[in-house]
Amino acid sequence: MFLLRLGLRPPDVFKTTKSIKCRAWLNSLKFEQNENQIVFDSLLSHLRESTDRLSLIDGSIIKCVESYANKALIDALQSLRGISLLTGVTIVLEIEDFTRFKSAQYLIKDAWFMKYVGVIPKEHSSGQKSKRGPITKTGNSLVRHVLIESAHHYRFQPYRGKTLIKRQEDLSQDIVDISWQAQKRLHEKYRHLSGRLGKQKAIVAVSKELAGFIWSIAKEVNKNIDLSGDEEMRYVEETLEGSRC
Repeated sequence: MFLLRLGLRPPDVFKTTKSIKCRAWLNSLKFEQNENQIVFDSLLSHLRESTDRLSLIDGSIIKCVESYANKALIDALQSLRGISLLTGVTIVLEIEDFTRFKSAQYLIKDAWFMKYVGVIPKEHSSGQKSKRGPITKTGNSLVRHVLIESAHHYRFQPYRGKTLIKRQEDLSQDIVDISWQAQKRLHEKYRHLSGRLGKQKAIVAVSKELAGFIWSIAKEVNKNIDLSGDEEMRYVEETLEGSRC
């Protein structure tokens, strides 16, 4: 905002302000008025401190995950497009035990996991008539938030980029196949619904089905494993709790 007030905009070639080129451009800026330079240096210093703090937190989370009993599930969830390490950790820590959501057939029929995260539409029924409203927003709001954020990635054509391929390297072919099926189905669903219902409603509908694919991967990875948390991940939970404030 400070730079915009002075009529300065970053070049369009920068995809994100976190890129090395963008940071180099910020470091090169100089102002004739001493007051502007003081304000800019203060803001830039705050940006560097925030970036370093986030890097430290990310490193701590990675270190905790490496020795976490449920690391396999976190790695498997990252096979899905739009789910990175932090999102995978968030889902696993918040859900803890996926086995309480019955079997796959029961899930598809009654959508227990989808109901738990509140992405099922409300329904008002009277006799033979039924009317659906907005999603219930019940259950775990944090998981619902990351699901909807991840669903935005399925607006684009199915594609396996270098980052996704690397995350899938050590995973079983069954999990990779589920990930690819998710890309094809969810993109098609978004394309079909966005023109009829609007982009936002389409994204919410995609997040609902994404929850089903997450459950399928959890079932594939943890057929006979207790998914409850342990003492080792308390630091991660405290970190995530602090990030909500």
